Amino acid sequence: MKRKLFSMAGVAVLLTLGLILAGCSQGGGGDGTGIIWLKDLNNPFIGKWQSEIPSTDYATLKFDFKQDGTFTCEFPAGPDTTMTANGGYLVNGNVQLSFMSFDGGIGGYTFTVADNDTINVTEIAEVKEDGAIVSGNTAPFTRSSGSAINKVNKSFVLYNALIGGKWKETSTAYQAEYQFKADGSGTMKYQAGGETVSSEIAYFAFYDEGIQTNVLVTFMPDTNGFTAYAFTTPAGNTTTVKEITEVVMEAQGPSATYGEAVPFTRGY
Repeated sequence: MKRKLFSMAGVAVLLTLGLILAGCSQGGGGDGTGIIWLKDLNNPFIGKWQSEIPSTDYATLKFDFKQDGTFTCEFPAGPDTTMTANGGYLVNGNVQLSFMSFDGGIGGYTFTVADNDTINVTEIAEVKEDGAIVSGNTAPFTRSSGSAINKVNKSFVLYNALIGGKWKETSTAYQAEYQFKADGSGTMKYQAGGETVSSEIAYFAFYDEGIQTNVLVTFMPDTNGFTAYAFTTPAGNTTTVKEITEVVMEAQGPSATYGEAVPFTRGY
């Protein structure tokens, strides 16, 4: 499920653009105070940002990151037209995860704030078994003209059917148990080697319009591991969860392949 930083390879197949993202833009000076207040925010992405594409016409991707853990992305669909797709994201420390089926599904990134108008975003090319991150390409995000400027910490306020109670995969040896909170945090417990292992997690969940399914992405800060899943709308206290193993672009749009379906039970 690896993908290059904003490669838009799938979109290129669909729209025959042949664009390759690398990013090349200049940051601004913010409010003129010289204080980089953006670096003190837990989620500096809230608002509207853009990243230039060094194609023949330097087309630009425009992102609108929202407090509910979703975003929209506007990208060129031809010489004089644009297309908009939805996605989901989380921010934990200096890690951002996103999922957009029109751009290959899940992506992991680290980031640094350069100034109040620029965030340098670096692809996570690989996460090793010991949790070490192997970095890929870096591209700057610059604040879009007219974007609201946020100077205070705002927690995520997520809305999804997994919030509330505890969910457990009772059919596997791991017996993994999850609890999802509205602020995008959560907990995970599972069985390994006869012991119970507990971990804090971060997550987001949303409905992806491209592959037409509910998507759950979890991140484990202890190991830097992240995974994307599809889940069914809960029927009472049960739902079915499947790992999203790949997202590809086809002529009719994005499609996904999945792992084995695992039933989850709430209030067991």
